[in-house]
Amino acid sequence: MADETTTPGAKRSRKARPPTTPDPIEIAMEAEAGDTAADSPAQRVLIKHEKLIELDMRHRGWQIASERAGFALKMLTGLAGLAAAMTLSVMAWQASRANGVVVEPFGVPPELSGQITGQAVAAQVLDELARLNTRKTVAANDPTYSGGDRQEISLAIPGSGVNLGDLQAALRTWLGHETRISGEVFRTPNGLAIRARPAAGQAVRVEGPLADFEALSRQIAHSLYRETQPWRYASWLAMQGDRPAAFALFRQLAEGSGPETERAQAYHSWGYWLQSTDLPAAAALQRRAVALAPQDGRRWSQLASYEGALAHSELQVAYLRRAIELGRTHPNRELRREARDLGFVEAQLADAEADFQAALAHRQRLDRNTLFADILGRQVDTRFVITLAALHDISAARARMAAPRFPITVNQPGNEAFLRLALLVLSEDWATVVALEPQLEAAGFFPPSQRAVSVAWYAIVLAHAEVGDAAGALSRLPVPPPDCDTCLYWAGRVHAALGDVAQSERSFAAASRLLKELPQAHFYWGEARLRRGDAAGALPLLKEAQRRQPHWADPFKSEGDALARLGRWGEAEKAYKKAAKLAPRWGGLHLKWGEALARLGKTDEARVKWRAAATMDLSAAERAQVTALLQKRTT
Repeated sequence: MADETTTPGAKRSRKARPPTTPDPIEIAMEAEAGDTAADSPAQRVLIKHEKLIELDMRHRGWQIASERAGFALKMLTGLAGLAAAMTLSVMAWQASRANGVVVEPFGVPPELSGQITGQAVAAQVLDELARLNTRKTVAANDPTYSGGDRQEISLAIPGSGVNLGDLQAALRTWLGHETRISGEVFRTPNGLAIRARPAAGQAVRVEGPLADFEALSRQIAHSLYRETQPWRYASWLAMQGDRPAAFALFRQLAEGSGPETERAQAYHSWGYWLQSTDLPAAAALQRRAVALAPQDGRRWSQLASYEGALAHSELQVAYLRRAIELGRTHPNRELRREARDLGFVEAQLADAEADFQAALAHRQRLDRNTLFADILGRQVDTRFVITLAALHDISAARARMAAPRFPITVNQPGNEAFLRLALLVLSEDWATVVALEPQLEAAGFFPPSQRAVSVAWYAIVLAHAEVGDAAGALSRLPVPPPDCDTCLYWAGRVHAALGDVAQSERSFAAASRLLKELPQAHFYWGEARLRRGDAAGALPLLKEAQRRQPHWADPFKSEGDALARLGRWGEAEKAYKKAAKLAPRWGGLHLKWGEALARLGKTDEARVKWRAAATMDLSAAERAQVTALLQKRTT
């Protein structure tokens, strides 16, 4: 039987197998598997197909690269469009808030062009407007002035022909509330005249010799400032000492027909500059501001400050609460108090309510806010010192006073003396208070018209009573206004120190009727009874003070003293313990706490309290007492 396999060069068998697939490439591959010749038809088909595949892969690679490049280009175009849209949105938002004054170059006749230019006039006017518009005159968020002749940094968008500086100026004109000022200079028989026209308002004009060009430019700036920013100009006049002119302009604005918010601002500013000479009148003006803008928390906050200065504690607290409520909840962002201001108001409220731990926490947060260095720094330092003293941490108060967080505190005339007075009163160093009186009077702290409502003045009167100068106290004691809750309980303290029990009781009773929520009248009433030996009569009043303000240490400490007088040492020790949680650096409290513990037989614990007291502030008598107690225990 013949072999069907062939050798190289031999003819193919006529009995070759039929193809198993219609695909020509697969047919070639099957044929190539049975024919190993290098130039076989099947081999040539496969080589050509491989080249076609390579060309196709190259084509596909370029296609993929092209598609990816196109996608990237589209993405970049989209991102550029998005960036442009965002830029335009930001510019539109900024333009909508633009409410300053833009001074455009003034027109100048050709015959004057060699001596003055329109840009020079605008620059002179702008410089004077900037001087008038200082931060002392207006709030930090008020409009500022910018010069229309100043070139802005601009960016040309290729192919668009649009300049961003021009676009921004156009948006401010379209969407904003800027006051644009234009004007011209022209010859007169006496020299020259400058006329300026705000876009909205009356044109103003000044004239004089050509040699007075700079002075005339300043005059036109003043006229423009009064025309475009009248209440700020009134504030500037007040700062310069021209109070009559300032008050006349404030009155014109407040009683005019302008928008209620602007009239409210005029009343507010009028009262602000009037308070140093007529505090009741300033408060009355602020009440009008509140009536015109009842949803503006700033108006309520300022009114609260006036009521506090008038010693109307209950009203002060009510108005502070209203200011805080509006600051937290009002839907109009422009009327919300900024966080730094709201924290300051919250601290004021805590002080007024005698919650001194909360006040200290607020002030510690304010301390970390550097914005107060320019805005409320002096008030932050002053109130911080007083709050520390109210917590009976006299060492910390003195340290803060010696190294204020915002140094402008101690640089104010008489301010250091006022802080010393607060520390001396809270530490009951009455002899030194009397000695401080001439310095405070010289600093103008006690104008006769305000003594009837000045807590500082009542403290001076009380100091004279405490050192046994009854005649001096009575000659200085004013008649408290019947609506002045704080004045009444301070008068009660003075009468108690003078030994006039009946008048003291009447004054405290009148104060307690006015103070519906606050604890001060009941506390000082109970303290007065305790000092004259009526411990049982003091306890209900001290308990009421605790109910009204459970975070105030003083009523608990006085309750402990009253219970100690009654021999109820166990209850006294508990009261002292509560007080110590609220005022942990109160040296006199630790001294009394140690006494209660010693009476209870807890001598080691008593000694611990006396040692603690020795590291704290004590009066001279207390210092001698604790020294003797520790020496006695040692021997």
